[in-house]
Amino acid sequence: MQDGLSGHGPASGRLAALHSYWLTKRAGEAVPLRGAIDPTEIPNLLPHIMLIDVEQPDQAPPRFRFRLTGTGLVDVFGQDPTGRYLDEPGWCRDADALLVPLRQAVALAAPVASAGRLAWDNGASVDIEWLFLPLGAGGAAVTIILAGADFSSPSLQYPAGEPRIELTTAAEG
Repeated sequence: MQDGLSGHGPASGRLAALHSYWLTKRAGEAVPLRGAIDPTEIPNLLPHIMLIDVEQPDQAPPRFRFRLTGTGLVDVFGQDPTGRYLDEPGWCRDADALLVPLRQAVALAAPVASAGRLAWDNGASVDIEWLFLPLGAGGAAVTIILAGADFSSPSLQYPAGEPRIELTTAAEG
């Protein structure tokens, strides 16, 4: 079992807190159970998290569907992708960039950190740090990803339109 991110932990205090919370919920399992995550225990983190279903986790490659999207992420994307699949067009351009760290988190059953930026057609951009934390239903099978994001400019007035995701680094657990 791996506890961390091989020395590549999140730089963001918010994501470090999310990682610490995830670690406390493992209870001897390879990954915490989804039911162990209690939103009332992390109210300050809720605007910055997503729950992402891992569909067909035993088949390669899995497909990812947004189960829940925090309000801070809805603000930056300009819409709520809840209920949509990551590979559906119309919510974010180049969203496939998220497939690499998501697939790593599933395959490794371990946390994966990633950094990059969101960029809009008008030249606006914001640095973003992601943390993908696997959750399961028992055993080592990953069925959900608890994802957290932190932005370099949380008060930025985000432009209309779909941002483009650019990931520059990924660290596997």
